Amino acid sequence: MNSLEQLQINGQLGSKHDAMKKHNEKLVLHLVRIFGHQTKSEISAKTGLTAQTLSRIMRSLEDCGLLMRGARQKGKKGQPSTPWLLNPGGAHFVGMKLGRRSIEAVLIDFCGKICASYRKKLRISEASRIGRELNRRR
Repeated sequence: MNSLEQLQINGQLGSKHDAMKKHNEKLVLHLVRIFGHQTKSEISAKTGLTAQTLSRIMRSLEDCGLLMRGARQKGKKGQPSTPWLLNPGGAHFVGMKLGRRSIEAVLIDFCGKICASYRKKLRISEASRIGRELNRRR
């Protein structure tokens, strides 16, 4: 990644203005999701955000439970650095598929790991009834 290829969302780099807080939070979460654990200095280099702005964002995302601190990395120059990573329990997502012969559901954590899944075979009459019910609720 060269310096011009800093992480972007919708073609925009990070911004230092408070009005851009949500954009910057999304930018940081996207970076950590794509590249895995990252230190503040690595995030700063990829987003162009100042250390102070980044500290506020990281603290906010940690308070929300979306990011968590990893084990301190020793053995490099200066003070040990702390990598940041996505908190698997920070959010969950549900995916569903309703087919003619089955219904499937999956629960995924914030890191993309499947936590639970469910599959049930349906009789044609059950699938038709579910389909009609869903159409009525549009």
